[in-house]
Amino acid sequence: MQERLINRLTWGGLAALAGGLVAISPFWLAALGAACLGLVAIASITPLVALHATLALAPLRALLSRAGSWPLPLDIGQTAFALLLAIWLAHGIRQKRLHLPAHWRRALTPLTLFVFALLLHGLAVGATAAWLREWLKWLALLLTALLTLSLCTRYGWAGALSAILLAAAANAILGVLQFSGFVESATHLQIDARFTRAYGSYEQPNPFAGLMGMTAPLAALAALGYSVRAWQRRRDPLPWRNGLQCSAAVACAACAILLAAALFMSWSRGAWLGGIGAALAVIAAIPRRRWASLLALSLSIALLAGIWLTGALPPSLDARLRNVVLELISLRDVRGVDFDAGNYALVERVAHWQAALRMAEARPWLGVGLGGYENAYSEYRLVNWPESLGHAHNFYLNMLAETGVFGLAAYLALCVALLWRSWRARAHPDSLARYLAIGVFAAWVYFCVHSLSDNLYVNNSFLILGTMLGLMLHIYSQIQPRRLT
Repeated sequence: MQERLINRLTWGGLAALAGGLVAISPFWLAALGAACLGLVAIASITPLVALHATLALAPLRALLSRAGSWPLPLDIGQTAFALLLAIWLAHGIRQKRLHLPAHWRRALTPLTLFVFALLLHGLAVGATAAWLREWLKWLALLLTALLTLSLCTRYGWAGALSAILLAAAANAILGVLQFSGFVESATHLQIDARFTRAYGSYEQPNPFAGLMGMTAPLAALAALGYSVRAWQRRRDPLPWRNGLQCSAAVACAACAILLAAALFMSWSRGAWLGGIGAALAVIAAIPRRRWASLLALSLSIALLAGIWLTGALPPSLDARLRNVVLELISLRDVRGVDFDAGNYALVERVAHWQAALRMAEARPWLGVGLGGYENAYSEYRLVNWPESLGHAHNFYLNMLAETGVFGLAAYLALCVALLWRSWRARAHPDSLARYLAIGVFAAWVYFCVHSLSDNLYVNNSFLILGTMLGLMLHIYSQIQPRRLT
């Protein structure tokens, strides 16, 4: 009786508050508030709805920031994430458990240690507003992985998978429309008179391509996993259940094609190189035996080398890939280099790498502080490059400049640990879980490769990445500690 009275008072108070806000607010703000309240009401049924909404809305941050139409102090992704956490905790308190797997602490150890190491680094060099913003990104990534572990334990991995793919597909559709000229797009990103580089809601092609590149392998492997499961259950006495598996396979395959097309339309050289790395990772991870993995990987590398050396690629693609390879291996001094329209992007990027290296030389152990690259840039920049791009356009050099040798070593250790866990998760006996683990392994390989030329922890993409890692760690927590043969 008392609980029913409390519920009535709570919902009555919320209704009165909503009515008051509608009465004093402009129409567009009242409509937005009504939509948010409706979403909260639906999400109160299950946190999976809130997860879908958070991942779909989070990448709109850059678009709304440019439009200048977001009225709240927190951006749309931060607001949605805060609501997601509140709803998840409310469900946990109501049911008196958070539905975490038995080995969740072990699964989250690498991420937890890295977030704690960044906290210690901030205490050592002095916490600033920039440091706090960057550290909160990593904390949000950790909390998203924890939340995803909980949701996967209670509802299975299908909900987290659909949230990731639907959010990426929505952005991919926008990118395809921009590339094709069906929506107005930025003129400075035109490839020729007909096409424009796809950038979705990210306002920049490279981080948009990062989202496409890290979700496309997951979609493709999910399609393969659902197909294998449908084949294994083809004699199911209830045909509709097998039909669901086939429908899921078709939907994931269509999503993979869409994401791969959007990745290509971004015209991002670093993303293309990351895509090649992801494809090689899939080829190496699918065989269960090590000798088969090594053989498949060797043959694939030999085939790619043959295509590269014989010039079988179209000239435009060949030129862009050659440029990005030369860029990644070029660490020469560009202070005396003349630049023009043809080499401007390359020289600008190397100049920012050089500034990062100068920061690391000045403060080799602890760096200039997490998030401090842009503030320190004016002190370490090259003469001809007064404007900062915000980061070093190489995440590893950026970490070296901001957190020093210790911070970079901690990040590399995190990368290796997550790669190892996703590789080990291939041992899962369920075919779908196995292929999802391979998809996340390929996605993380892509992320590591593309990070050589950009910073992909932008525009709330880390929330989608945290969900992917939580999905993989859920699968990893289920396998027995045995070695793959």
